[in-house]
Amino acid sequence: MEWTLLIILSAILVSISDIVRKKKSKDIKSYHLLFYTIAFAVFFFLILFHDKLIYQFPINLWILFIFKGLLLTIAGILMFQAIKQFELSYISPMRNLSIIATIILSYFILSESITIKQGFGIFILIISSYLMELDPATHKFEGFKNGFYLIFAWFFFVALLPIIDKYLLTQLSIYNAWFFPMVITLIALILIIFIQKEFSIIKHSLKKNWMIFSTLGGLFLFDTFLWFTAIAKPNALISLAIPLRRTSNFFNTIFGGRIFHEKHLVYRGLICFLMIIGIFLII
Repeated sequence: MEWTLLIILSAILVSISDIVRKKKSKDIKSYHLLFYTIAFAVFFFLILFHDKLIYQFPINLWILFIFKGLLLTIAGILMFQAIKQFELSYISPMRNLSIIATIILSYFILSESITIKQGFGIFILIISSYLMELDPATHKFEGFKNGFYLIFAWFFFVALLPIIDKYLLTQLSIYNAWFFPMVITLIALILIIFIQKEFSIIKHSLKKNWMIFSTLGGLFLFDTFLWFTAIAKPNALISLAIPLRRTSNFFNTIFGGRIFHEKHLVYRGLICFLMIIGIFLII
């Protein structure tokens, strides 16, 4: 199916973005990095697609824009913070848990049904997430790290986003559905930076790292555009699209883990592969 190929391409861009972001996250606050990414993405969008925008919408769509923009702000800060603090090969497989929440919401909100095979895939994901917490040297359960709680909070917020995207795309073009929530997110981040009185830090870091930030913005724009184009297809199901997009976590664990010389990489890679099996059972 054409839409599945678009989502796999999107997943590849997500993986590249995560690896680049990890390399630049040590000395930059998570919401600063999110600000640069969104700001450059919006900038590139306006250069390429400004003539595609309309500005008159019913009040319910403006409320949804604001709601999605704030959700994206919170989810983005949580995930960027997790990427900064913890090993990429650890947090990437754990993000697969968001699939569970999204499938449940898709069932109740979009009336997308879940088969027995998909239920078994969800079970594999839960078991795999538990195995991810085992110390491969001692075979003892380590207990969830702080990183897990960041990721758990992240997928609580992020689970609604694809549902909102699917609804917006039934009402709007891809361009308008993408742009206005992103502007709300950008405004929210500017307010945070203003309250923290960090504009001088933003300016200094931008001069030093503008090429990396613009790359992240470009990757984010094209990744999300592929995603929007895919789920705008009438036959695209969110309950299948999200598991496909999470295949980016497999590449993060293998290639990101090797780049950053992370511990227990083979073990985590095997667990991630088990998660991929669960994902394809869901598909």
